[in-house]
Amino acid sequence: SRINLQGSNLRNINLDHARLQYSNLMGCDLSHTSLQSAMLRRTNLRECKLNYANFKNANLQNANLHHASIYATSFEGANLEGAIWINGAKCKSGSI
Repeated sequence: SRINLQGSNLRNINLDHARLQYSNLMGCDLSHTSLQSAMLRRTNLRECKLNYANFKNANLQNANLHHASIYATSFEGANLEGAIWINGAKCKSGSI
């Protein structure tokens, strides 16, 4: 946790169960990456490429997804409570 990977290419890798809470991933390419059950609480994912990524059952509470690209991205069962969505709106309590 608390890692600065801003702008990194993390494309097409397995980050299942990764603990990246409070990390800065702004502008990263996470396309085709698996983040199932990952801990991404308060993680900065602003402007990331998340196309075809898998966030199944991930914890994205209070994460920042503003201006992220999410084409064909799976958020099945993910906790998005308090997250800043791609359009800048804040997800409501209980958002899954």
